[in-house]
Amino acid sequence: MQPWLLRYTADDYIVLAVAKLGKSMKRVTLPRSHLAVSPLCLGVNQFGTAQTGAAAAAIVETFFAAGGNFFDTARSYGDWIPGIARGASERLLVALLKGRPRGDYVLATKGCEFDARREVTGSRVTP
Repeated sequence: MQPWLLRYTADDYIVLAVAKLGKSMKRVTLPRSHLAVSPLCLGVNQFGTAQTGAAAAAIVETFFAAGGNFFDTARSYGDWIPGIARGASERLLVALLKGRPRGDYVLATKGCEFDARREVTGSRVTP
């Protein structure tokens, strides 16, 4: 296996090739903001469901090692899976980022919540 490939599922391997870019991942500033983000954003849809514990931690560490700092998450990721705690993806990501300086990463999330279990939507944003 190439050193930049990371197996992170038990049944089916999926690779995270982001580390192949090495430290050459240059930050870009988001328009109309001061936020400098990596050009790749790591989606954590499967965190807390298919990817837990050490596997998810290895993915995050590999992403940081490659120069990444931009994470995409949502309150509803994984909520459609019976037996999975609501917000499992965000909860796990927060646990993995705990202890890192807040300026080391940028989180992208969504402003509404879809509850697939009850087929309802609701705003998480108070105008």
